[in-house]
Amino acid sequence: MPIDPDIALTAIDGEPAKLGDYADKALLIVNVASRCGFTPQYEGLEALHRKYAPRGFAVLGFPCDQFGHQEPGDEAEIKSFCTLKYDVSFPMFAKVEVNGAGAHPLFAALKSAAPGLLGTQAVKWNFTKFLVGRDGEVLRRYAPTDAPASLANSSGVFLAARPHYDVVRPGYALYGGNPTPGRENPMRPVVTLEIAVQQTRWIEPGETCGYNAR
Repeated sequence: MPIDPDIALTAIDGEPAKLGDYADKALLIVNVASRCGFTPQYEGLEALHRKYAPRGFAVLGFPCDQFGHQEPGDEAEIKSFCTLKYDVSFPMFAKVEVNGAGAHPLFAALKSAAPGLLGTQAVKWNFTKFLVGRDGEVLRRYAPTDAPASLANSSGVFLAARPHYDVVRPGYALYGGNPTPGRENPMRPVVTLEIAVQQTRWIEPGETCGYNAR
C-alpha cells in the first residue's frame, strides 16, 4: 500500500510541507544525526541525491535525537552544520521521533511497510534508510551500516549488467534477466535504488516489457 501523500511534514526552516510534494519521485528517507559515527554518510547521501535527482530521485533527511542524544541542536544549528560541513542540498526537515508513541506518522508508516531483521519494526539507530518508489510503495529498508555509495549496487548480481527495465513490479520473479508477469517470486523481491529511480509503472500479466540493456 502506498504511503499517504497527505502526511504532514515540516521543513527544517519551519515551512509546512507534505509527502505529496515529492510525488512521482523515488525517495530515500533517512533519520540523520550530527554527532554520530555514521554522520559522514551525509557526504554519500548528497552524492546520491545529486547523481539521481535529474532522473526523479530525492534524499529526504529527518534529524532525530532518540539515539545516544546525538542530535542535540535545534533546526538552525542542524541546517548550518549540514550546509557548511557537507554542502547538503537535499531536503531537510524538522527534528522528529522515529520510535515510540511519539513517532512521526511518516516513520510509523515506513516501519510498518518495511520491517527490519526478524520482522522488528523499530528503527535501530541513526541513518536507517527507507527506499520508496515513485508510486509511494515502500520498497526496502537499509541498515545504518549500509553506506550510501553501495545502495545503487546493493543487489550486485542483478545489477551486474546494469539492465534498464521500462517497468518492474516488486513481487514478480526475474527469469533469464527478463521480468515474467504472472509468476510470483516466493523470495523477497530484488529491489534497488536503481530500479526505484527507473520504475515508471507495473507490469501486468500478459503484458510485454520493454527492455534495454546498458
